[in-house]
Amino acid sequence: MTIFTSMRQGFAGHLIVRRLIVTPLIVIGMLTVVPITTSAQSTTGDDLPPLHKLGVSAQDHRVRLEQAGWPWTSLGRVNRAIGGFCTGALVAPHWMLTAAHCVYNFDDRHWAIPSDIHFVVGYDDADRPSEMAHDWALVELDRDLTEKPIPIARQEISLANGPVTVTVAGYSGDFEEVLTAHRNCQIVGQASPKIWLHDCDATFGASGSPLLRINGGAAEIVAIQSGVVTFKDKKEISTAAPLSSFLPALSALAQ
Repeated sequence: MTIFTSMRQGFAGHLIVRRLIVTPLIVIGMLTVVPITTSAQSTTGDDLPPLHKLGVSAQDHRVRLEQAGWPWTSLGRVNRAIGGFCTGALVAPHWMLTAAHCVYNFDDRHWAIPSDIHFVVGYDDADRPSEMAHDWALVELDRDLTEKPIPIARQEISLANGPVTVTVAGYSGDFEEVLTAHRNCQIVGQASPKIWLHDCDATFGASGSPLLRINGGAAEIVAIQSGVVTFKDKKEISTAAPLSSFLPALSALAQ
């Protein structure tokens, strides 16, 4: 089942959305509502603040992506008029892919009004696994963007030969003005029903960030960051909605 929402008048000067296509399942994920006020002065993960953040390892492998080219220029911040933000990826000139819980208003328990969602592409101004498997949303923008979209993989990844190396990039609550990435992290397993488990550093605000498989100058989206699961022993692992959960909707739009 999908939900279609008609266009309403938006704010002048912003990229607003025309339609939301989402799974109707309410999820608990990582939407940044009260950002951590931490200054990002360094470009190396070793110099990031030592305070523990949900979903980020003690080493914190994220680095600032400054003056980076594609595919990073096709990522953007998903801002909400009611507060908070997530990360989205441009997958077609007028379609952005993000996490479903990023376009849901938990206060009134309704999907967000399209004009209240603003996608700022290239932005840079210096737990429940059964639900997370369906945590994706497609957002139609009010006009085409000129940035090169990031292609969606055509086939689900396989862990038959071991972990799969990926890169996660997004806007985090502790570095809300800049794009950061954890390169060469890994999808290490899956939960049932199917959802990918990975060791990439991704905290609040990174929901909706694409898990990218990069090979030379090529990149493709293989999953979407959803949240973090904390086990009884306090260990954490990040989760991502698999390609198979949102590829059928993309294929239908392309027809």
